[in-house]
Amino acid sequence: MSERTLILLRHAKSDWSGDTADIDRPLADRGRRQAPGAGRWLAANIDSIDLAVVSPAARTRSTWELVAAELNVPPHTRIDDRLYAASGDELLTVVRGLHDDVETAILVGHNPGMEELASLLTGEPMAMKTSALAVITVSGSWGTVAPHASALRAWGRPPTPSPDDEPVPGDARMQSTEQLIHQHPLAYLLGLEGIALMRAFAGEHGRAFTEARLTEVRRLLDRADELGPGVDVVPLPLADGYDGWALTYDGEDNGCFPMRDDVLQPMLDRLTPGRVLDAACGTGAVAQQLLDRGHDVVGVDISEGMLAQARKSVPGARLFVGDITDLPLRDGGVEHVVCTLALTHLSDLRPFFAEAARVMRVGGHLLLLDTRGHFTGSTRYPLVKQARDGRVGYVAGYSHSLGDYLRAALRNGYLVRACEETYQAAQTVAPDEKPEPLTPGPPDIWELHPWVRDATNAAKAGQAAVVAWDFELRPEV
Repeated sequence: MSERTLILLRHAKSDWSGDTADIDRPLADRGRRQAPGAGRWLAANIDSIDLAVVSPAARTRSTWELVAAELNVPPHTRIDDRLYAASGDELLTVVRGLHDDVETAILVGHNPGMEELASLLTGEPMAMKTSALAVITVSGSWGTVAPHASALRAWGRPPTPSPDDEPVPGDARMQSTEQLIHQHPLAYLLGLEGIALMRAFAGEHGRAFTEARLTEVRRLLDRADELGPGVDVVPLPLADGYDGWALTYDGEDNGCFPMRDDVLQPMLDRLTPGRVLDAACGTGAVAQQLLDRGHDVVGVDISEGMLAQARKSVPGARLFVGDITDLPLRDGGVEHVVCTLALTHLSDLRPFFAEAARVMRVGGHLLLLDTRGHFTGSTRYPLVKQARDGRVGYVAGYSHSLGDYLRAALRNGYLVRACEETYQAAQTVAPDEKPEPLTPGPPDIWELHPWVRDATNAAKAGQAAVVAWDFELRPEV
């Protein structure tokens, strides 16, 4: 059976600053930098493209012109009105209408339709940011393309030059589909023992503690079968993970919430009243605190499920679906930006800081609060969650150094006005907590902690838990 290649390309970053009709909205400066990167990636990785089918919107046509200019042999291009504001099902109809002498085709369109089509064809939900590509292998004739019958080869946003021509790393890179992580309960417990032993080696604990840890390691190895096997965990799109989490999010015993309020509230109290963006607003807890202080609040979140809860709890805020690295706001539209417990999901902080600087007014404040991760020594911070449809996977997370925040802030014209940190208590596991049988599936680290109470407490004690920043936008300084 013959194989064909379908490439999906979402238009590059558009300009929201004017009052033009949606179909006439042009590319932003960043979009004009993004689009050629997609073209260069295609030129390097796709042998040839036979046909480009492009939405009639100004931003999609401009994107394709910049992409095609990078190709060795630009393909025949067809402007198709059906691609504008099309759903995934409508785009599938366009694909099924392609002639079979086309071996490789590219569709240049819009979200949510591009994401819907990619998921419909491959069965793999994925985020397609502006200028993102998805490369899909289709078997057989275009006219017989069926849902969940195609293979995803690569997707993501190719590297984009920043204004000073440095490449943007992290989630800007094209990604292969092999992103399983393997989580083994015994590995986590032995890791805690290792961190505790390292701290003992450095002098924080004595001989008796060290010998107890070594004895416990031997017992754990003997009980390996009782702990069960490791589990391969698949990636879960951020929006899907939070959609599934939304109904229980506010009711959970989340230790980050009181730490958030303790360090963030004094910073909120210092903000001058005005229009404030709550970026990644979630269920609206911080938006409500801003409203209580007299601010005009705009909230943006990638999760429809979280926004549904926010609309019930904070009806006074204006709430929109959006990506915090691609905000649906005009330049200089808000005085301040607040973002809490969300930047951990970005592998690279720079795109967010650039977007915050774009939508803020000079002299405004950017208040950030973020977790520092649980996995000592690793920059990764995966969160295992369940989507609404029952799929279980991990939402990608990252532990950023203080230098990461500073470098991203300084390059975008921010000054540091305050920085606060909170730390883990001496006891993560209470003396009366007992180990319980483990829940099947990916290991729950909170269930595992009581299995090695002393090692857990020693490993976690004093560990940085939350960091909060107050940055002021002063590009002229």
